[in-house]
Amino acid sequence: MKIFSVKQEIDYYETFKDFANDFSFCDTDLLFTEAVLYDRYMEKCKLPCNVLIKDNFSVTEPDEETVDKILEAISGKNIKRIIAVGGGSVIDIAKAIRIKDAYPFGKILKNEIPIEVEKDLIVVPTTCGTGSEITSGAIILQKGTGLKTIIPCFELSSSLAVLIPEFILSRCSYIVRWMH
Repeated sequence: MKIFSVKQEIDYYETFKDFANDFSFCDTDLLFTEAVLYDRYMEKCKLPCNVLIKDNFSVTEPDEETVDKILEAISGKNIKRIIAVGGGSVIDIAKAIRIKDAYPFGKILKNEIPIEVEKDLIVVPTTCGTGSEITSGAIILQKGTGLKTIIPCFELSSSLAVLIPEFILSRCSYIVRWMH
């Protein structure tokens, strides 16, 4: 009986700049990240893509209202690919916003419509966390209840995970030593 599989390709770059130079960012991409990461590593790359900063919408765990605000912000934009750079909150929100016709997001959490994915997802984890870059579910707090609700759907898995040690050096320097 198979109990585990990983469908993602996993790439490795020393720095975000190396990744940006090798990756073909374009105007149909959405870079979704946190302010501190964008300011420190990404802004200087002058990427030709849409950028959304999670902190401009919420600084707490991913919740239904935050997902709705982000869905409103990207409404009408031709986004084909999401590049999520961050920890579990960024990654979970990125998984949620790739769902077709997900606004308002409560209808997804209440299982009122089927989940159909319409955007590709590339994930760059920045923490030594639970491995959300390769998991198939997203966890979003449900409005009104405060319950963490999992959306278990294999299609929410990223197609690519990119490991970039400069993001996690201070937290997990042993990973960098192990990979060399």
